[in-house]
Amino acid sequence: ASTEKSAVEVLLLRIQEKMGRENRTMKGMARRFKRMDDDLDHYMEISEFVNAMKEVNANLTDNELQMLWRYIDRDGNGRVTFEQFLRIFKPKLSERRRRAVKGLFDYLDANRNGVIQVDDLKLRCDPHALAEGMQKVRGVRMQPDE
Repeated sequence: ASTEKSAVEVLLLRIQEKMGRENRTMKGMARRFKRMDDDLDHYMEISEFVNAMKEVNANLTDNELQMLWRYIDRDGNGRVTFEQFLRIFKPKLSERRRRAVKGLFDYLDANRNGVIQVDDLKLRCDPHALAEGMQKVRGVRMQPDE
């Protein structure tokens, strides 16, 4: 099973490369999925997937297509939703973006419990809180706007 997963990961990288720049944004991924959904039922079936792989010149064998489809259609119902598609084909965050997201999360998680809750947001996003004085944001002391 781990050998098949490794093979699938290699194929996914190859396909992401073929999909190009459009594959880097949510909007681009949504457009891609919509084009793949030939019958406009908001699902992708295997025939649509095979056609899409031909369209991007992925040059996959029948065995590779079947293996990928089994990986993508995890619940085995023969249909893939946009969310399933996105989970598989979205590119990984760069290290720079990963650090930025972590920094923002850490800042918003005011009580440091690992979950951003409404109370955290009230503490961090309340414009009136800044009026009370100096605030420390990501290691930089900021003076409130006058």
